[in-house]
Amino acid sequence: MPTKDELKQVFVTGAVPTQQDFHDLIDLAGTPGPKGDPGATGANGVSIVSATSDGTNIVFTLSDDNTLTIPWPTQGG
Repeated sequence: MPTKDELKQVFVTGAVPTQQDFHDLIDLAGTPGPKGDPGATGANGVSIVSATSDGTNIVFTLSDDNTLTIPWPTQGG
């Protein structure tokens, strides 16, 4: 099996890697390590609950009970 440096040369020089090159790369990577500690908990996000249109605007109702009104693009010329 090629060394890490030999495989690196295949992938960085613009040469066309073979299927075996990819298999060797995977073999060099080894097995996955143990699962890490969970990350910090972020703030609660806001999501869209519904969207309606009156023909002039699109109104998004958000999960925090706010609304977002966006003008509907005109159609035609």
